[in-house]
Amino acid sequence: MDSNAALNGASLMTKRIKSGVDGLDELIEGGFLKGHTVLLAGNTGSGKTIFSTQFIFNGATQLSEKGVYATLEEDAETLKDNMFRLRFDPEKLEKERMIKLLTSRR
Repeated sequence: MDSNAALNGASLMTKRIKSGVDGLDELIEGGFLKGHTVLLAGNTGSGKTIFSTQFIFNGATQLSEKGVYATLEEDAETLKDNMFRLRFDPEKLEKERMIKLLTSRR
């Protein structure tokens, strides 16, 4: 077996976690690798908050996955306001213990 075949076989056997973000899973071979940490970074306005909000809420509501949303940039009120604008209800999911929002600002 050549090394490419071995690598392809290994990736097929690795458990992946669906992102819940339209079109992303197809680009990353079915989702994020289970157990791996993912850091999302980018310039202002690059879509980090929108992506992260979709990921955390679709995971909780569609896939029954618990999640933590941590930010060093936004205070809790602004973060929740932005989430409500995207038609997500963070307070409901926090009460259900499906998500936890961590902010460095009050």
